[in-house]
Amino acid sequence: MRSLQLSHFEPQHLHRIKDCYDILLFKKDAYLYYEHQIPHSGIILLEGELITYRRKKEIDRLPPGSFIGHQEIIQERPSAFAVKIQAGSKVIMIDKSTIRSELEKLKKYCS
Repeated sequence: MRSLQLSHFEPQHLHRIKDCYDILLFKKDAYLYYEHQIPHSGIILLEGELITYRRKKEIDRLPPGSFIGHQEIIQERPSAFAVKIQAGSKVIMIDKSTIRSELEKLKKYCS
């Protein structure tokens, strides 16, 4: 499987980030964005799992700490993957303007 994970936060850094943003709980499986779409938000997975698809085939399963969508937002380019979140997962969704203004701060916590 090809990995989509662009950045990853370690658990001790996630703890700090959680205090700065609202946390969303998904009660149902849902697509966060589709292949060939520019995401509306950067996504940091706190708990649960994200599944990536390309041409309707599963490509990868991303663990907590994964940070995706920000590169597409910054570069204003469509995603090569669709991203689906599993029910019970918790995420932080960071909108485009916040991504642009705070990306450098967030990168300090990424590996």
